[in-house]
Amino acid sequence: MKPTRNKWVEVIVTLSQLGNPSTIQKVTIQNNATAATTMYFDDIKLANVIVSGSSSRASASVMQNEVDAELKNWRVFPNPAKDHVNIEFNIDQSGVIVAELIDYTGRTVYKKTFSVSAGYNQKQIKTTALSSGIYYLRINSDKQIKTEPIVIQ
Repeated sequence: MKPTRNKWVEVIVTLSQLGNPSTIQKVTIQNNATAATTMYFDDIKLANVIVSGSSSRASASVMQNEVDAELKNWRVFPNPAKDHVNIEFNIDQSGVIVAELIDYTGRTVYKKTFSVSAGYNQKQIKTTALSSGIYYLRINSDKQIKTEPIVIQ
């Protein structure tokens, strides 16, 4: 279906349409038009959606309840950051989390495993070795992955 000129078209692509969702780390949108064309994007939402039943979409409130079952009261500060980033959260049980900082190209520039105890936790990541820019902080626990954009000054 070719949209009429200057009209917005909603396109929904699920990760399962792209392959195995657990192995996808990066999605690239490419314009394959033969003529010079400009693409505009608006209201992009990236989320881990847990699908139940036959529905292909889950509401944000359902998704949020599922995600908060493990990491609760998630907070990253300061943002923008200069020397370090603090991560605060509550977790249901002791274990380990993996913290990664990912640059705009999708390259992991920092990775560390932290031990966590049940209840309140605060961890700190030093950012002095990083160039200024936008990064994505990804926290991976046994049950979920949380991602937060951060700005390093």
